[in-house]
Amino acid sequence: MRTFYKLSIHFILMAAATLSSGTAGAADQPTSACSTIASARDLLRCALERHPIIQQAMIGNQRASNAEGKASAFSNPEISTKTTYGKSLGDHLWTFEGSVDQKLEIGGKRSSRMEMARAEAERGTASLQEAREKAFLEIVHTLNRHRQIHEELEIIDEAISAFQRVQSLYKNRGRLSAEQEVSSEIFSLALGQHRLRRSKLISEKEGIKKRLTFILGQDLPVDEAYLPAFRKEWPELPDSSNDSFESSTIKLAKSDLKSAEAEWNAARAESWPDLTVGPVFQWDREGASDVYRYGFNLSLPLPLWNLNRSGRAYAEQGKNLAVADLEITRKMERTERAQLLEEYRSVTSIIGSLVNLKDLEKKHSRVERLFEQGLVSTSLYIEAHRQIQEYLATRNEEEHEATDALWKIYAIDGRMFEEALWTPTF
Repeated sequence: MRTFYKLSIHFILMAAATLSSGTAGAADQPTSACSTIASARDLLRCALERHPIIQQAMIGNQRASNAEGKASAFSNPEISTKTTYGKSLGDHLWTFEGSVDQKLEIGGKRSSRMEMARAEAERGTASLQEAREKAFLEIVHTLNRHRQIHEELEIIDEAISAFQRVQSLYKNRGRLSAEQEVSSEIFSLALGQHRLRRSKLISEKEGIKKRLTFILGQDLPVDEAYLPAFRKEWPELPDSSNDSFESSTIKLAKSDLKSAEAEWNAARAESWPDLTVGPVFQWDREGASDVYRYGFNLSLPLPLWNLNRSGRAYAEQGKNLAVADLEITRKMERTERAQLLEEYRSVTSIIGSLVNLKDLEKKHSRVERLFEQGLVSTSLYIEAHRQIQEYLATRNEEEHEATDALWKIYAIDGRMFEEALWTPTF
């Protein structure tokens, strides 16, 4: 009975320890950014965690981060032995020789490899930042376009509903005049055209949702609360960027320069031969007598035929090219930023004075009332609807250009991932 009691207590303690360790393990697991998507900010965080191009860049970055350990490794020593056996004047002769050889790189070969590995690691980090910037721009553009499609569908649905009401009026009148028949046919054509536009927008919307579902690896919320709002106020941007931050393009160019400098140092180091050193032991037996010898081995190739002059010249040209590329990249980014800033300011100054969606709906309702009162012709009524739709589509295009320019400038300034900038309007 006492044994059973001890076994029971032991079992209970083991079960409690297992449950507590399982609970602690679950608590230690990091919370995914995709667990809750209730806003555009949440969806963006999730996309930056799961986007395929970011996942690929993360693998490349992890691989590059291990390069320095590989480059810093020393070569393993080598053991060589030699044994001979023979006879002389009736005596047995036996010789054994063994040595341990260690290769020593001189001239800075190992340090050059480590510099190249560090440059590779920096390039992996910059490539990851570049992938995050591309994914960010894609998600922001996709979310804004998703919201724009809702607005355009609303206007088209109102037009379709209005055209259907007019057609119903014509059908209920029975006999129509020649002008009314022509008007009815025009409305039928306009109705078909609007239905085609609506079908195209629906297909675009479904494509966007499938793309987002693929990126996130999960279904989107049904309420679509993740859609951003239309940006009514646009931030003021400085004329020049802060030099303390750098874009991924500059970081990539800097890593290329470091890699080119490391290759140049490696080419200079190749002009120096490698030493091979190590102890030597020799044992000779002749008959009953033994002779032991100890020594030190040193081998050094003579640099008579190859001083790696061509390799040094080639590497130096590569370094000079990387220096020029970095300077050109800086100039191109300054030029691109100035162009984007000019475009951004030009577009945002116009967007601020454009009619908003509510005002468009008021104008739409007023046109319908005038048509119902017989004060507006059929062609003018249809043209008014078309103009409203084109106006909204043009405004959406301008909004996309301004948003794209804004976040590209933030990327050049190295500020894209400051969450203080992630307003609900994006």
